[in-house]
Amino acid sequence: MMRFIFDIDGTIAFDGLTIEESIKDLLLEYVKLGHEIVFASARSYRDCLKILGDQLNKHCLVTLNGGAIYRQGECLQSYPLDVETFQNLLEICHDNELAYFVDDPLNFSTYLSNKIPFIHSVDRTTSSKEISIEEMLHPVKMVIFVGDDSNDGLDAIKSLQQISKVDLAYHEHEGCLYINPLGVNKATSLKEVFGGEYVAFGNDQNDIAMFQSARKAIQIGNFKPLMAFADQIIEPGPGFSQRLKQVLDQSIEELME
Repeated sequence: MMRFIFDIDGTIAFDGLTIEESIKDLLLEYVKLGHEIVFASARSYRDCLKILGDQLNKHCLVTLNGGAIYRQGECLQSYPLDVETFQNLLEICHDNELAYFVDDPLNFSTYLSNKIPFIHSVDRTTSSKEISIEEMLHPVKMVIFVGDDSNDGLDAIKSLQQISKVDLAYHEHEGCLYINPLGVNKATSLKEVFGGEYVAFGNDQNDIAMFQSARKAIQIGNFKPLMAFADQIIEPGPGFSQRLKQVLDQSIEELME
């Protein structure tokens, strides 16, 4: 049995809203063969459900960049931000008019939400809901929009980088800082559940730690900072599911010998 870990956005979903049926069918085919499929995403559990669909969302989900772990709809573990640290982050955002999006294991809070690049993909049809920031008692992940390379944005990044007890990752294409508790990422949460025996598929900055811990790492696309950690690269686009199948079969053959 092989365990395959998939990031979602930019790895198997390319429009932020859907996964092609051919890809879903392919993953389910490997489940029927006895292999394990796991998803590790920056998305919340709430936002994984619809895009994965009724069959795939029953599998283990490592959400919020490792901040929460779900299996069969149950939250097995979550890792909240330090209370004082979170208040410092909020103060910087409000003082500088920086938009933010905060997730607890299920619900979310926003400030100046129209500036958040991924706001269109937030699923508001599930049992989760938008709550006030005062009700956000167990924040797990925070995304702060700092804009492009403007002076205000750069000054805000410098202020945020001074805060301890957090991991920060800047996603240049979104102009956003992704913030999790210090030492919490996809790799640490996967290790908590599986001990590190997996083949990883990803495409972006937040997949680096997962790639470093994987037996084999396959990159989707051409994000340069990830390439140094990838064993193989697959191009997205037409025929992607066929290329993915070839790599899955090759990995099984190589690692199960």
